[in-house]
Parts: sequence; C-alpha cells; structure tokens
Amino acid sequence: AVQAQNSPPAEPGTIQGIVTRAGTTEPLPGAQVTLQGGAADPQALQVLLNTAASQGIVVTPAPGASTSDIIQAMADAAAARGFPLTVANLQSQLASLSGKTPPTTTSDRDGVFWFKDVAAGSYTVRVQKEGFFGKPEGGVYQPTAAIDVRVLPKETANANLSMALGAIVAGRIYDANGQVMSNANVQIFTVAYAFGHSVLAPLVAKVTDDRGEYRLFWVPPGDYYLAVTPRPPAPTPGVPASTLTVKTFYPGATDIGQARMVSIRGGEDMAGMDIGIRNARAFKVSGQISSLIPPPTPTLGAP
Repeated sequence: AVQAQNSPPAEPGTIQGIVTRAGTTEPLPGAQVTLQGGAADPQALQVLLNTAASQGIVVTPAPGASTSDIIQAMADAAAARGFPLTVANLQSQLASLSGKTPPTTTSDRDGVFWFKDVAAGSYTVRVQKEGFFGKPEGGVYQPTAAIDVRVLPKETANANLSMALGAIVAGRIYDANGQVMSNANVQIFTVAYAFGHSVLAPLVAKVTDDRGEYRLFWVPPGDYYLAVTPRPPAPTPGVPASTLTVKTFYPGATDIGQARMVSIRGGEDMAGMDIGIRNARAFKVSGQISSLIPPPTPTLGAP
C-alpha cells in the first residue's frame, strides 16, 4: 500500500510598509508596528465567541470565514449594542487566550518597517505612536491605525499606513473679576448619545497652573466643546451665596446653545483659547410636599 505523504508547508512571505502622517508623504519614524492575526487557535477563538455571547454579543461565523472576518463581525455586533469593543481589543484578547505574543517592530527614520518569514495567511498590521491617531471607530478616533493584508508564499505584501497628528489646545482662564484663575478644571467635551439623548462626554482634561494657563495635549480630530469648571468658593459662615460659579463654555457662555464649537482637523497648535468665568445668580427653591395617599394605620412600636 502506498502511504499518503503530508504536503510540505508553504514557504513564508514578507510584509513591508511605510508609516506616514495623514494627508502628507512625511514619514513617521519610531512608530511601533504590531503583526496580529494569522491562523488562530480554534479553542481560543471559541472561548472568545462564547465570552462575547454571554454578554449578548452573538456572532455565528459563516463557513470558511477567516479570523479577521469573525473579529470584525464581533466588533460590529458590539458596536450595535453600544459596547466599546474595538477590533484591536478583540485581537489582543484572542492573542492572550492563544498564549501568543504578536511580533512587533519599529519604523525606521524613513517610516519603513518589515516583517520577514511570515507564514501564509490573513493578518492585521497595526501601528501606534504617541500623539497620533488612526481612523475613527464608532465615531471615536482610535490610538492605532490598522490595515488587513494577505500574505502569499514567497511574496511581499504591502502594508502602508497613515496616522493623524493630534492637536494642542492652550490658553488662560480668568475669573469673573478678570484675574487669572489657578486650579480650574479645563475639559474638552465630545457629544455622545445615551438612550437616545445627547450628552457631553469628557475627552481630555487639565488643571490650570498658578498663572491660570492650561495645555491640552494630543486632542484627536473632531468637533468639540471647550469648557472650564472653577473650584467652588469657600463658604462664608452666616452669609448666603448670591452668585454661583458654573461651567463656562468657550468663548464665555454658560448656555451651551451659545457656546462655540472647536473644530480640529489634526496637528493644530491652538494657543490663545482663553475663557472668562461667568457667574450665575443663585436662587432659593422651596415648596411643600403633599400626597393623596392616606397614611398607613400605625402599628405598635412603628416609627
């Protein structure tokens, strides 16, 4: 009888790419590049699917679906249910469950990177660098940029990526008397949605120094509200407060309808974003509580 011979493994391939700043050909040296994906451990993938299903994120992989397709389907299902679960999160969890450490490298001075001796298959190349952002997921810019590639035996797959530089927002805060205010909390807010209603979600915060100055670093592209919340004044015994310090939006409004949105496209150094604190008049609210429901019959010993 002739015994079937196992076919030799396919020869490995190579991944080569360049990391640049979005909208330019400027290279990004020193960016950390991670190779994720490839043939996943079936048991680890099933554990990840079961864990997601226990949280209401149910995905049924189609026959022949690749690991990257399954991960993307899980991320889409999570986003539909309002869970902040990105592709990067899921890939990291899968690697941890598989007991694998994804290979990493660093882009050189020309922004170039290489992964050699890569087994044939589908992969995700992910890059990160402080102060830079990739494309948004669920309306939120991610701290990484990624691209999917397919590696063929003895061939080189190209994986060029770009990242947008975050902005710097800076200025000075003044109190209601025009004096610089220290220890005031300055925040960048994005508009988020919860249960069908829009809410302000803080993104970056900084406390002013002794000169009333602040600098918010690496704000991703987007449209935001800039606001300051002063420290509450020390109460004076026996003296009721006639005014109240409240959140003041840029350029100087307590009503968000009169606030000016701050638009960031990437890489700006936005100095001079000064805000003057506004006071709101304090009021006293009083009333009487009544009920049409009769009180219960008192019982012995009951309060």
